[in-house]
Amino acid sequence: MKGKAPGRFNLLRLIKRFPEDISLLFAMIKDIAAGRYRKIPIWSIGVFVFAVLYIFFPFDMVPDFIPGYGQIDDAVIALLCLYLMENDLKRYNDWKNQS
Repeated sequence: MKGKAPGRFNLLRLIKRFPEDISLLFAMIKDIAAGRYRKIPIWSIGVFVFAVLYIFFPFDMVPDFIPGYGQIDDAVIALLCLYLMENDLKRYNDWKNQS
């Protein structure tokens, strides 16, 4: 979209990049666990932990047993997590491509 600031929230862009960002997130977690990558801020770890706990915790703002609607809040939390970690994922991707 022309005229939009690059750091501005764009839901369609987030949804379109979701598979790539999730793959990058799991690769980053793998490298962090192996001790190869350590440049992740503590608040990003907190955002990720919060998102995982919220998604897998049985009590949500919208109960998961409501078909269709129950998963919407989980998807919003996942997208928000990726949005908040966007700069860290980009830094990790740059580091990974240099290695």
